[in-house]
Amino acid sequence: MLIIKTWCLPKLEEGELQKLHRGLVAAAVAVTEFNVHDENDMVNLFPKDMMSYGLGSEIVVEVAEVGPWLSHSLKVYHELLHGLAETVSQMFPRAKVHVLINENKIKAFVTRPPSKQ
Repeated sequence: MLIIKTWCLPKLEEGELQKLHRGLVAAAVAVTEFNVHDENDMVNLFPKDMMSYGLGSEIVVEVAEVGPWLSHSLKVYHELLHGLAETVSQMFPRAKVHVLINENKIKAFVTRPPSKQ
């Protein structure tokens, strides 16, 4: 099962977290090779950070438990990473967004700079 952990988020209301959850699910569903059809095929975690300083200025999205898809090409993993980065960047345009997979033999990383708005 695909597990996505999103760290360093600013304080959000429940509705905002649900919107982010829906966006992350849609990004995962869009990469058909992962066989994620809806939110029941994955888990989104939003861990609370111990320090509030800097929250929201840099957001880290960690993809864990990529499961039986280890045979996919790096291109497929980057498609997922870019989709997740786009989702988070749309909601937090002023944040620098890092998305990574660091599991077993898969090491992939994407950084999206803050918008210049």
